[in-house]
Amino acid sequence: MNTYKIEIQDQNITNRGIAAIIDFYQTLAIDSLHLDDVHAFATGVNSMFLNVVIDARKYKINSSTIITECYNFFNKHTIPWAWFVVPGSNNNDLEQNNFAPIEEAPAMYFDLSKSLADINPLFNIQELDNKDDLQLWIEPIKEGFGADPGDDSFRLLNVKLLHDNCEKLKHFVLYHNNDVVSSGTLFISNDAVMLHNLATKTSYTKRGFGSALTMYMMHHAKQLGYRHCFLDSSEEGFNLYSNIGFKVYSTTTIYTEISNK
Repeated sequence: MNTYKIEIQDQNITNRGIAAIIDFYQTLAIDSLHLDDVHAFATGVNSMFLNVVIDARKYKINSSTIITECYNFFNKHTIPWAWFVVPGSNNNDLEQNNFAPIEEAPAMYFDLSKSLADINPLFNIQELDNKDDLQLWIEPIKEGFGADPGDDSFRLLNVKLLHDNCEKLKHFVLYHNNDVVSSGTLFISNDAVMLHNLATKTSYTKRGFGSALTMYMMHHAKQLGYRHCFLDSSEEGFNLYSNIGFKVYSTTTIYTEISNK
């Protein structure tokens, strides 16, 4: 697993980031379980990264009872799931309870009160309205994240939230020659925003489209009056976000059941 240097040592930022990610999964969830500082969310989407336990306990030990409750919760939904330790740490007893670490993901932060680079006016970026079916929006996401092309569950979940006028999710697409090449979602939390679902079709990568869409959503969030901007990066996207100015404030250690590896 890759390791990442913590660039921002600020407990307030860390707490805001954890609160925002919990809020994000709660917004997507069709069912949830809350056990003090352990939160389980089921979205119904066939991805372990969208059905998760957020473990924010200070002392992550004596976990067997909590793990059993989470097992029972997810077994009701027959979906894959993962255990997120935030902030990232291997100081826990998960491996003694049939879990194995699979990834150390960087959690990143940008202070929107700082000056932002200008948006290239040549890029055609549009926010989708609440009548959109998100068919074009999902294409770069499926390609970029290697999702099953035949699995439509994530699009349908977001369509339902969009049609229900969920004000926390704003979906954007970037066009090039009338083709949607990049997609992204701006999540509006209580006192912060998060960038999610940022993806570019593979044939259009390394051409500045992902950076342009990221900057556009950051400008949009700043215009809405937000200062704190978070995202959870993949290994592939890390350099892109670092070049924009995002800094690592924490990490998330992701565990999965050994039997599911």
